[in-house]
This record gives sequence, C-alpha cells and structure tokens, in this order.
Amino acid sequence: MSNDSSEKKRLTRAWPDNERQEAREVFDLVVVAPENKIKSSKKMRQALRALLGWDVSKQELQHIISQAIVVVPNEDNNGGEPNEGLDFSDFLNVVTEAQQQQHQRSATQETSSSGGIHEESKATDEKVTKAFQLLDHDGTGAITFEHLKRASDLLGENMTNEELQDMIDEADQDGDGKINPEEFLRIMKKTNLYS
Repeated sequence: MSNDSSEKKRLTRAWPDNERQEAREVFDLVVVAPENKIKSSKKMRQALRALLGWDVSKQELQHIISQAIVVVPNEDNNGGEPNEGLDFSDFLNVVTEAQQQQHQRSATQETSSSGGIHEESKATDEKVTKAFQLLDHDGTGAITFEHLKRASDLLGENMTNEELQDMIDEADQDGDGKINPEEFLRIMKKTNLYS
C-alpha cells in the first residue's frame, strides 16, 4: 500500500455482504452521477438517516468525517469535507465512524428499560422509519409515485407504472396521492414485511 493512500483514508471494519449491500443501495440512492460520489453534507446526512435511523447535525457530520477520513484542508474544501466528494469506500468509513459514535452516545444515555414486546415493537418501528427515509430520499415527508419509480429503477425491479400506482393507492388512506410515515408503517405491518 502506498503512503499516499494511507494518508487519505483509514481502514474500515470488515463489512458482511448483506450490510455492505444495504449500504451500497443507500449510497446509490444519494450519489451524484456521473462521478458516483456523495457531493454534499445534506446527501450524506440523508444517507446516515436512511441507513442508521440517526439524524446527525452538520457539526456532528463534519466531526464524523474528520474522524473517518484524513483530509488535508485547502481553500476549496473548507477544511471539512473532501472537495471531490465521498466515494463508496469513504462512505463506508463514515458510516462505520457514525455507528461507533451512535453506539457510544446510546451507551452513555442508556437507562434501564423494560424489555420484551415493547422493545421489539420499537425496533420494528425504527426499521420501518429507516425504510421510509430511504424511499423519501429528498426528505419531503411523503413517498410519491416518483419516489417508488426511482427506487424500482435503481434496484432493477421491472415494475409497471400501474403496479407502482397500485402500491400508492393501497397505502394512501387520506387520498392525497402520497404515502406519509403513518400510512407506510400501517401498510408495512399489515403486509408483515416488518414483523
């Protein structure tokens, strides 16, 4: 390994295939083509929210990036983010660092709680929230036909417009043509996709 690459990146943990695939799917939803890199802190924050269910502030994100990736500050990158964007390897480093910080934060805030069904239900709701945020990639607070179409295309699913609209219609209880978080949670529980 050359000295140059070791100055740019720190080594990440080994990622199991299923977790790496999930991270790749989230990365692919927020990258800027054709560079295939995350170019803004807003997109990186969306990715962390979708993957980890964690809303991170701009300052926290800058700290995480500084811990995960060694960047030589210059006038173009404001000393915070790499000016060329984050590639998938950088993304994995940042997610690993965010997971460590999230774990440390929850360990210090941990209080005694009752286990059992309540905790399982909370974990299920968190998974559904994470899935919702992944589909609502632009943070509008609702999943639209366009969101489903984009996800379908990115995942290589051959779904017709009619099938996608049927999905919206099935979940949309208030008739606004979109799926809000409550409707998404209800339909996910109804279909036992997250039970």
